[in-house]
Amino acid sequence: MRWMKALLAVSLALNLVAIGGLVYLFLGAAPAASWAPAKRPESTLEWVRYDLEQDAQWSQMYHPWSLDAEYWRQHRAEIEKGIEVVDEEQADDIRAVFYRYTVGSKVFKNVLWMRRIGDVWWSTYEYFSSYADDPFSDGQGARAKQLIERVQTWQQESAKRFGK
Repeated sequence: MRWMKALLAVSLALNLVAIGGLVYLFLGAAPAASWAPAKRPESTLEWVRYDLEQDAQWSQMYHPWSLDAEYWRQHRAEIEKGIEVVDEEQADDIRAVFYRYTVGSKVFKNVLWMRRIGDVWWSTYEYFSSYADDPFSDGQGARAKQLIERVQTWQQESAKRFGK
């Protein structure tokens, strides 16, 4: 009789584990760290740090053996210490934040795109093509193309993480 109760308890436990596994499979696991900051970043420097952190978390969660994830693991403290917002250029509801950081003697340059919704600025991963007639859809295509060209030049000046 005792062994039947033990068998029933083990069977129930295995079923609960199986059901939990199915829930995990179908709904997905919550990330180890929240994707949303506890407090919305206020300054552009805070947004840049938040954006870099999210990129690093994404690489480490979904591509843990990638070179990007390994680079972040090796140089995180140096990257975080050296982040500097160099310039910001705004075109109505679009803003380009030019930033850089150093790792050793290499200077990395990148841009964070932001969009204003109401009175609040948010980072965005929108793609703005210089081939479009009006990339920002604000009726000022020439100004938008000039900003996109400046962004591309800035990013091309960046050091390469790997190789020369």
